[in-house]
Parts: sequence; structure tokens; C-alpha cells
Amino acid sequence: MAQRVASYAQGLRGHGVSRGDRLALRLRDSGDLASTLLAIMAIGAVAVLLSAHDALQTDTILLSEARALVCEDPTTFSACQAELGGLPIQLLSRRDLAVWRKSPATLRFEDLATETPAFWIMTSGATGHPKAVVHGNGNAAACTAYLADVLGVVRS
Repeated sequence: MAQRVASYAQGLRGHGVSRGDRLALRLRDSGDLASTLLAIMAIGAVAVLLSAHDALQTDTILLSEARALVCEDPTTFSACQAELGGLPIQLLSRRDLAVWRKSPATLRFEDLATETPAFWIMTSGATGHPKAVVHGNGNAAACTAYLADVLGVVRS
């Protein structure tokens, strides 16, 4: 997992993604989703999590000002290009992830404060328009501590 995260982080950097950039992430639950999310966090970028089961959510992509969409479905790429054609957005696919996975890399984490944004989860918009719930790097650390200290999850 660490090697995959390192390779994905290197691939993202190679595409010009840097600290503070937002990337829309539309992948099904998989190792690629976990690795890409961790790689985005490792380089100090911000993941905007989209549902892989719903419509494209171009409104969320626009709201987030994402500079890239990471997605595994070619049909979604076509729809994204049609709807967001004039925007400076990169489309990264499962093919990109497969290429990156083969590249050896060393994992380098950005030095980030706990309040630095790590990922966004969008609300449903039940009380109006959808809004971003911004989670900082400290949230991820708290989840890790909860798994270890409260639930007793250990590394095998």
C-alpha cells in the first residue's frame, strides 16, 4: 500500500498537482480509491470526494474549483468534457493509475498542520445547495488513533 501511495503521489506531482490543489475523486470503493486519497493527502492537495454511483456531479466539481478529476469510467470522461469543456481541468483515469503503479517511488509527505484541509465531503443539499464539509489532516489522524486506541486495530 505504501508503495502504491508513493507511486500515485509521484504521478500526481508529475501532472503538476501541488499543495492546496483540489482534485475531484470519483472511484468505486477499491484499493485505488484508498491509495489515491492517501496520495492526494500526502502531497498536501485536497480530495473532493464524489459518489461513483450517482450522476457526474458537475456542480460539485465547479463549486470545488477542482483542477483535475480522477475517474475510472470512460463515459464519465466524455460527459465531463462536454459539460466542463472550457475549464482548465485534467482528466486522470484508471489507465493513469495503472501506469503510476508500475513506477518505483519513495513516499514523501508534505509537512502539514492538523487544520490544513485534506478532503471535502459534500452535503446532500437538503437545506438548500450542497456545501463542502472540509476535513483537516487532524481528522485523519484522529480516525487512526480511534482505530488503534479504541477499537484495538493493530498492524499485522
